[in-house]
Formats: sequence, C-alpha cells, structure tokens
Amino acid sequence: NNLEILKAQQIASFRQRRFDQSRLINQRVNSIEWSNEQLNTAVGLLDRGESGEALATLEQLAKAQPSLYQARLLQFRELALQRNFSAAEEVARELQQRLPDSALPPLLLGIALAGQGDDQTAQQQLDIAWQRAPGHPAIAARLAVLALSHGDTAKAADYYRQVLKQHPGHGATLKQLAMLASQRDD
Repeated sequence: NNLEILKAQQIASFRQRRFDQSRLINQRVNSIEWSNEQLNTAVGLLDRGESGEALATLEQLAKAQPSLYQARLLQFRELALQRNFSAAEEVARELQQRLPDSALPPLLLGIALAGQGDDQTAQQQLDIAWQRAPGHPAIAARLAVLALSHGDTAKAADYYRQVLKQHPGHGATLKQLAMLASQRDD
C-alpha cells in the first residue's frame, strides 16, 4: 500500500542522509495516518449513532485534507440519510468544484436536489452524470426513481436495460427490472 511505500522511502532517505527529503516524507506519512485515524473515528461515531460528532469530525478532516474525498462522501451520505438535502447539496457542490469532470458530483447533486423537490434541476444533473458514466448502475437507479416519480415506467425500465448492456447479470438492476415488469403485469 502507498503508506508502506512512503515509510520505506522515508527510511531510505534517512539512511542516505537526505534528511530534508526524509523529513518531508515523514510529514506526509503523519498526515496520511492522521487522516486515516480521523476517518475511522468518524465511521465509528456514525456506527454508534453519534451523527453530530461524526459530521464535525468529517468537516474538520475535509478542511484539513481537501483531496480526501471519502470524508465528503461520508458527510454527504449522512446528511442525505438525515434528509438534510440542502446541506448535502453544499457538500456536492464543493465536490463539483474539486472534481469537475467526474460523474460523482452531478449524481450527488441530483440526489440532493430531488430530495429538495427540485426534480427539473435534479434531472439535469443526473443527465450530466449519465453522459459522463453511461450505464452506471447508481446513476441509472436515480434516473429510474425520478422517471417513476413522474409515472414513466418505460423510461425507468430503459435506464435499467442500458445498465444491463454494460453489466450483464447485475443483480440489483435485474431485480429492479423484474419489479417494474411485475408492476406492469398487475
């Protein structure tokens, strides 16, 4: 793993008397270890139902390590589970600035906006996510839910079929498609 490689590089630099390089690598190792510890703490707090403290830990971690996206993802997940979609939207927008070409931020924005009842903008964001990662099961599921909320079963089924073209045998997608088919048969 990368942390072990860094530790080995730090030792090698020290042995070669390249103390400045060794010190820099050591600082990076300490930073990674602190981040991992904070992330594990936040997960433990979430597991124990201590959401407020977990969110504070994740916020602190995200500010200290902006490139550590796992903190923001956990934060988004918890906020969405709490149905605090406006705060979840803020997290998604920050990720959008940091990951402008990724499908993840528009997916998260779509979830947050739909949770706030803004289906039109949610659809736009989910369409962007779908363009960036066509056939992705999580994006298809959100698009299908949105289509179903507007009574468009055929469109929802189409999203699931597109997933199966790229991921034949995807269990969750097959299950959703079967449920749609059984609803149409009723």
